[in-house]
This record gives sequence, C-alpha cells and structure tokens, in this order.
Amino acid sequence: MESALFHIGKWGYEALTLNPFLGNMEEAIAVAHKHRPEIGVIVLTLTSNPEAVVYQKEAILGGRPLYQAIAQDVRKYGADGCVVGAAGHITEEDISAVRGIIGEDKVLLVPGIGAQRGDPMKVIVAGGKNLLMNVGREIIYSDNPKRIAEKYRELFKKTR
Repeated sequence: MESALFHIGKWGYEALTLNPFLGNMEEAIAVAHKHRPEIGVIVLTLTSNPEAVVYQKEAILGGRPLYQAIAQDVRKYGADGCVVGAAGHITEEDISAVRGIIGEDKVLLVPGIGAQRGDPMKVIVAGGKNLLMNVGREIIYSDNPKRIAEKYRELFKKTR
C-alpha cells in the first residue's frame, strides 16, 4: 500500500478509490492518512451495475444492506468519502441513506451522470453538500465538450 501511495502522490493524484471487498479498509485508510494525508481515500460503496442490487443492496451485514455497512465503516475508519452511482437502480433513498451515515463532511463521488443517464437533480437533492459528480463520457466524446461541460456547470450553479 505504501508503494502505491508513493506513486499516486508522485503522479499528482489527489485521491484514490478503495475497493472494500478485499477486506483491508481499516488498514488501507490508516496507512494512507499516515503516509500521504494529502491524498483522499474514497471507498466504493454502491455501484449502479445490475449485480450491485444482489451484492450490495440485498446482501445483509450486521442487520443492514451491505452498502450501508460499508458506509458505516467509511465513517468509523475515517475515509474521506464514498463512491455511489447515479444510474440504474440507485434511488434518492439510497443516496440519502449513505449521506446520513457518513455525514456532510465526507465527499460523495457520483459517477453515472451524462452517458449513463443518471439524474443529476436526484443526486443534488439527496446527496447534500460535498458532491463530486462525474460527467465524463458525455463530455469527452461530444463534438463540443466545452458546451456540454458548461451545460452541467450551469445546472449545478442553479441548484446552489
């Protein structure tokens, strides 16, 4: 982990996403914050792929859906935020549940806006503050990336 953090920092990244399913979330967060405190750790919590319904929403750990148990560990171990998708089966209630568990001080990294047709308003309403919404493919594959980026910037400005 330390070697990876060294290179992540050297290459200029400001954050990394951590997969909690490898079972070393507590240790990985502690090592990251000790050795590279300037690098945020954002934990994969609820993805929008169809299989996530079974593995992250219907699977129960400690009496709650797995994605909520992961969010609880994000709070417990001091990670900097969660990855929560915006598309497919993800509901406002799912996003609100994660936000309620992790608190307003943590970041929600939300992929799935744009090409995957995730609803940005759903995310803004349910996600509160400290949102980092990814609108990657719709912008980079557009004939006019600047125009698409400006469209989203204006939408987000109207809601704040």
